[in-house]
Amino acid sequence: MAGPSDPVIETKALTKVYKSKTGSHVAVDGVNLRVDKGEFFGLLGSNGAGKSTLIGLLTTVIKPTRGRMRVAGASVKHRPVAVKRAISVVPQRNSLDPQLTLAENLEFHGRMFGLGARQARRRATRLLQECGIEDVASRTIRRVSGGQGRRALIARALMHQPQVLFLDEPTAGVDIKARRLVWNLLRGVHAAGTTIVLTTHYLEEAQELCGRIAILNRGKITAIGSPDKLRSEAGLQTVVTIQLSGDAEAVAAAADQMPEVTKVEHHGDTLRLYTHKPDGLIREVVFLAESAGLHVTSATTAAPSLDRVFLTLTSKTQPGPSVPV
Repeated sequence: MAGPSDPVIETKALTKVYKSKTGSHVAVDGVNLRVDKGEFFGLLGSNGAGKSTLIGLLTTVIKPTRGRMRVAGASVKHRPVAVKRAISVVPQRNSLDPQLTLAENLEFHGRMFGLGARQARRRATRLLQECGIEDVASRTIRRVSGGQGRRALIARALMHQPQVLFLDEPTAGVDIKARRLVWNLLRGVHAAGTTIVLTTHYLEEAQELCGRIAILNRGKITAIGSPDKLRSEAGLQTVVTIQLSGDAEAVAAAADQMPEVTKVEHHGDTLRLYTHKPDGLIREVVFLAESAGLHVTSATTAAPSLDRVFLTLTSKTQPGPSVPV
């Protein structure tokens, strides 16, 4: 079992090559990754980037071609049973037994992991309540909405109190309202101390939930860090828009001399500044405005979206064959 300062997930030169009659495809290419205890970690990538393959490797479903992996302090190669007991996986497709009710699905899962009948029933009831689906606990998966089904999958995954929760596209195919409910549920799970690894196509989802994000492109990690760090690496600028009490020309001329400002635009009483270092910029402009006999009536800061960051960082990778993974 991993200690408090040990990584919960660690890979070294992890590689997976699929071979066929027509050749071979490198799905995961020399990935070195570390996820610490208690992180909410995101994996972003387009179709074919290697996200699902990487999750399959970490969860013992796929065998690597080469490289090393440890999850929850155990070698995935040498102690796969220990790894399976320490993790839970919420797959893309709903894998609940269609013949059982939601409550029965949870209880059955708990019994498989060694819970007694009464303990499994109590824990299932509590998790269904925490997930906000206790009112449909007696229904089968065919009789609940997509959002309720996703929450039931997460509830089932939490039955044996895993150290690491893997989520593969957890909100795919659900509406916006249901997606928000799942987000709130995952925030609560994370706050309780569970390490979470999330793959998603929704960049907004990664930005809302994840403290760190790895961008996968053609099997390689092309960037890793917090959303702010990724924005910095992408070289994209923050736009600060400031409304003044009068014509902004004099303030624009002064702001153009500031070293942290790369571009200045102004139109009438509106000033727009482009910068890589937005911290404290508004305060400096307030001072410039007061020196010119004006005052700031409003100010907004617009950081580059994670969509733009993703497109910028992945476009830096050399093109190659695209094969769904």
